[in-house]
Amino acid sequence: MARTTGRPSVMGRAIVAIALFVGFYVLAIVVIAALGAIAYSLWDGDSRFYMRVSVLVAGTALAVFVSTIPRRDHFVAPGPELTAEEHPQLFEVLRDVANATGQEMPSVVYAELDVNAWVAQRGGILGAGSRRMMGLGLPLLGLLTVSEFRAIVAHEFGHYDGQDTRLGAWIHKARSAISITIMSLEQSVIRFVFVGYSRLFLRVTQSISRRQEYAADALAARVVGAAPLISGLQKSHAGTEAFHAFMQHEFLPVLAAGYLPSMSEGLDRFMRHERVTELMEQSISREMERPRLEIYDSHPPLAHRVAALENAPTAEEPTDTRPAIGLLADRGAVERATWTHENRDAKARPPEPMAWDDVAEKVHLEVWRSVRDASGGVLDGILLDRLPMTWEAQKEIAIRTSKARFSSPKVAIQQGRHILACALTVRLVELGFKVRSGVLGETVSVERGSVVVEPFEVLEALESGELTAAEWERRCMDMHLGGLLLRNRDR
Repeated sequence: MARTTGRPSVMGRAIVAIALFVGFYVLAIVVIAALGAIAYSLWDGDSRFYMRVSVLVAGTALAVFVSTIPRRDHFVAPGPELTAEEHPQLFEVLRDVANATGQEMPSVVYAELDVNAWVAQRGGILGAGSRRMMGLGLPLLGLLTVSEFRAIVAHEFGHYDGQDTRLGAWIHKARSAISITIMSLEQSVIRFVFVGYSRLFLRVTQSISRRQEYAADALAARVVGAAPLISGLQKSHAGTEAFHAFMQHEFLPVLAAGYLPSMSEGLDRFMRHERVTELMEQSISREMERPRLEIYDSHPPLAHRVAALENAPTAEEPTDTRPAIGLLADRGAVERATWTHENRDAKARPPEPMAWDDVAEKVHLEVWRSVRDASGGVLDGILLDRLPMTWEAQKEIAIRTSKARFSSPKVAIQQGRHILACALTVRLVELGFKVRSGVLGETVSVERGSVVVEPFEVLEALESGELTAAEWERRCMDMHLGGLLLRNRDR
């Protein structure tokens, strides 16, 4: 298929980027010259006041001058390098897409812990003499099929094709200089001159960035196909939210406890859970139905990109539904190397490896026990078969436990219910139940023989009326839990 490029558009974007870059320095020179003239005119050996004002103005001019001096850009690798020798299947795909887009391969490819892929050019002077590099997020590879991954990579090579990475060097240097200048003039009224230019600069450059995204999408559609790119973009959008939820609620709490389970395995199981899948689908639907575009957004809304792709010329490649993560020869080794790189400055001892199936019992159970123990004597006297189910009772438990104000009664009630659920889970374990699940989006459950209890769901059901107090009492009797205390002080 013949490949087309938008060279006039590239030239126009280059002119705008360079004009903005030069415009900043012209503005800085004008401000420095004006301040210098004012300082000179105010200098009066017979007046201490005017001399002090003159020195202050001259100091401001010097601050502007120093801020505009180009800084050396110190690059820190975002993760371990992936090589063709270690990952031949991955680089076979990268080379194939590079050839299809008419682009050279990046000099270096990095792995990182993000739902993202990117390309850049670093080194040289304002893009000249620089070398190409690419970053691939391991969570992104875990989300995509090989076809979707090819489309995303083609989009990234589209940024090389459009010279976006070279323009980015000019934009990055100017943006950095503007930011430094604004920060150095924090106490000066001159600051607002550069704040105004900064807003203009961002509006124009972000608009350019959005056009670059459309152009890269169009190239990927022509080379690989619109359908896999649309699917890949949608998965990336929803997967970003799911990944952050996974890290916050599943992975990082386990890591804080001193254990390191497989992130890729855990993320895969988390995203395959029915509730998480539904939330991801809802996220895509919301974005497609109600797209929002802010003037400082670097990317167009997902719905706008999909609409453009649906009307774009498209290739028809055979679909490869294999997981893209399988292109790595040893994803476990890459994950460990990436995590080690992320925490290279940490001084704590390395975390201990742990299987996800052991997390609930070895980590979460201890968290639930600490929540229970923090309640002090608040739970004393409460029976397993007669749990407090009124809002007032649950709110009182939260207030007496925390001895602090809550932002609303609803928050206090939820906290009280959480304390009761933690205490119920721990007590059932003390009575011989085993923690069966409760990680990676699964409902917390404990079992003893053929009897299964979901403590957190029990409290929810009692509060909503789905489970009555009498029904719960009968269940406790059947499990031989009747009359037992929620918290046994002998343990």
